[in-house]
Amino acid sequence: METQKNRKLPFGLKFPDKSMRKEFIIFFLNGCLMFLVDMLLLVFFTEVVGFNYLLSAAISFAIASTLNFIVSRHIIFKPGIHKMHTEFNLFMIFSLIALGLNEAVMWFFTDLIGLYYPISKVIASASVGIFNFIVRREVIFKKIGKSVPIMDKE
Repeated sequence: METQKNRKLPFGLKFPDKSMRKEFIIFFLNGCLMFLVDMLLLVFFTEVVGFNYLLSAAISFAIASTLNFIVSRHIIFKPGIHKMHTEFNLFMIFSLIALGLNEAVMWFFTDLIGLYYPISKVIASASVGIFNFIVRREVIFKKIGKSVPIMDKE
């Protein structure tokens, strides 16, 4: 019988300590809030303003990502080894990578599969969430000597 500490999570992820578990829970709750902001802006720009859903997705993603940086830096991860402008630049570079993944998944499920674009947005957001947590914790807001492996090497 596995203990709570050693329980494996999907995709080989594990939480080796309580502080990482706490960070992930707050990250997840913030992600839900930012998803709501992103989704509302996506629908607003698409349905009210009349933009193409992919353009709307890029605009809403950029706004939500900026808000997410502020919350991530000041509440979830706290400042790391980098200066704030470096953290912001890294955050935006990795957010652009996540945006590319987001756009590709939305395009695939909307244009190729035929799903309604908000449903595609849910799938896209879920698919980049783990990527975002790992990059933010281990690269952007990395602490000196505080990095803990979160992927099993088995």
